[in-house]
Amino acid sequence: MAADAPPGVNVRCRPGEDAGRAAGAPLGVDAIVAAVGAVDAVLDLGCGGGRLTIELARAGARATGIDTHAGRLGQARDRARAAGVQIGLIEADMNVQLPFADAAFAAVT
Repeated sequence: MAADAPPGVNVRCRPGEDAGRAAGAPLGVDAIVAAVGAVDAVLDLGCGGGRLTIELARAGARATGIDTHAGRLGQARDRARAAGVQIGLIEADMNVQLPFADAAFAAVT
């Protein structure tokens, strides 16, 4: 169990993943970050509380998250501030045209 996991939470990691980081990051985040690589700009669709968006920013990407839920975006803002990273967050519905130019992002998660 990760040292910083809440009591009673058993954090499982895939081989090579950081158990300490996994307590606050989605399972498989290392694989996603590795697949995205060192691209300049990444869009995280349905970012929720921003855990993946933050990890993408930590990896060096200019990360932008979109979600339809203002409360979850607030959580993402708070998490990013606590993590010391800057991310873009936009309340938007991915079922309509997004407010970005074509090819504005090198990768989309």
